[in-house]
Amino acid sequence: MFADVGRLMPQEFNDRDRCVEWLKCKQLGMRRSITLLGKEDDCLIIRTPITNENVRVHGTKEEIAWLHLYMVRNQMYTTR
Repeated sequence: MFADVGRLMPQEFNDRDRCVEWLKCKQLGMRRSITLLGKEDDCLIIRTPITNENVRVHGTKEEIAWLHLYMVRNQMYTTR
């Protein structure tokens, strides 16, 4: 999996747990602070709080489905 933050270098992750930890840091300790902008089979598009960055998380279909479900269950983001 990897995250494309745009103006910064893409973040690459060895496994999905590292990706979740990175997203938790972006969440800044607030529940439902990340906004879901879109979800495709191989990409999850979110907006982070404070910095207001649009982040595209790329991975396999199974990784993206798992990540989306994990974020919903742990109240990490809201949907528009």
